[in-house]
Formats: sequence, C-alpha cells, structure tokens
Amino acid sequence: MKIKDIIKKLHRFDAFRYLAKFLLKNVYIQQPFYDGKIVYNAVFQSQAFIGYLVYDKFDRNVQDRLNDLCKEKELFIDIGCNIGVMTLAVLLRNRAIHAVSIDPNKKVLSVFQKSLKINNLSNRCQLINAAVDTQTGGGKFEFETNNIVGGHISNKGIKIDTISLKDLVAKSIPNKTVFKMDVEGYETILLPYLCSFPEKKGLIFMIEIHPQNFNDIVNPTQNLKVLLENATSVTDLYGKVVTNIELENFTQLIVEF
Repeated sequence: MKIKDIIKKLHRFDAFRYLAKFLLKNVYIQQPFYDGKIVYNAVFQSQAFIGYLVYDKFDRNVQDRLNDLCKEKELFIDIGCNIGVMTLAVLLRNRAIHAVSIDPNKKVLSVFQKSLKINNLSNRCQLINAAVDTQTGGGKFEFETNNIVGGHISNKGIKIDTISLKDLVAKSIPNKTVFKMDVEGYETILLPYLCSFPEKKGLIFMIEIHPQNFNDIVNPTQNLKVLLENATSVTDLYGKVVTNIELENFTQLIVEF
C-alpha cells in the first residue's frame, strides 16, 4: 500500500488529524503544476496532502478561461488569490504577463511566495497582504470556521489592512489588464463601487458570484443587475450571454467594461 493511501485512511480519524496539525504544520510539499510546481502546506491544504486535490485539475475550466483572457495582456490582478493557483496558472503559461495578487491571509501568501520562488516568478508578481474593500486603511476579517486559510470581511474577527478596489483599478493598464475577483460574498459590496468608476472602461473581470445569503451578505440578483446596467458584456465561462442567475449556485461571470 502506498504512503498516500495510508494517509487517506488515517485522515478519517480525529486523533490522527489532531496530531498531524502539530507534527506537519511546518511541512511544505511541491506538486507538479503545468511546467512548474505549486507549493502547499500539509496541514492548511490537507486535501492536497492526502491526495484528493490536484491543483492543475482544480477548477480547470476557470484556469483555462483565465489563461485565454490573459493572452496578449500585460497585467493580471488576482483579488482573493489564496495560495496562488489562478495566478500561477496564468504566469506559467503566459511568459509575458505580470501579476498583482492580493489576499488578507498572511499564511496563504507565505505559501504562495514559496511557489513564486521555486518557479523564478518573484520578479513578475507583486503580493499584497490586504483585503479589498471600498477604502484603503483597516477593517476586520473573519476566518471561516475550522478553515484558517479562508474567510471574509465582516464586523467580527481580527483587524487587517485593506486596500480599496479603486486603488487596484488605478494600477491597471487600460485594455491590457484582466482581474479575477473571488471575495467570499463581498462582491455584493464591491460591485456597485466598481461600477461607479469611470476608470473601469476597457477592463475585463472574472467574478465569482456566490449563492444567495452566502456569509449573510450575497444577493446574486442584485449583483447581476448592477453588472448588466453598467458593463458592455456579461457572459459565462463559455461566452454565453447571461441575463439570469441561479441563486443557489456559485457562478463565474466574465464582465467587460
């Protein structure tokens, strides 16, 4: 029996998981990722460690669509980058593009930094440790229960730095920038703010719309309405025009302004 199979079996037991959190918290593993590698932590990314998650197959349709959107672009801005799956999927397959990747969680960015280093990509990607909000300064970030690598802005939680979406748009290059936004439901706050910017013209966003009331905040119908009223194009991953949205599902939208 392979070690990975043994780990899968042991992972079902609470005692093993509890012990592993202490013994493996500083263990980092490399997984092949396109023509490079992606680094993950054995505890925080345990689904990869036990073999359930292969990163170049994770949301592969999203990775491929982002890569297509970024062809002949100069800048990719990844809002909610986590350990950098989407950023790396773009940088490793598009050698000309640069990236700005933002996440409020220091732990995931420290893992992401290791991937950038081993792939010699540090000079092509700026990491920003902050949550994206309507203003630059400070806010609060609530970690998801039992998941130290995920979370969302709320009135609870720990204090964090914030960077305004407007400041990120100011970093963009007109007609040469693609954004990815996955903010765990906070898009309901950010999208009306984004649509108020005259500087948005010529930008492309891939936006994950979360289900109704996700994190007690999401209104998918309102989100789509705001986009349809302000964008020049709103389509799904496959180019189909979107006029309705399923309230109970996660939905990826391609939005052109």
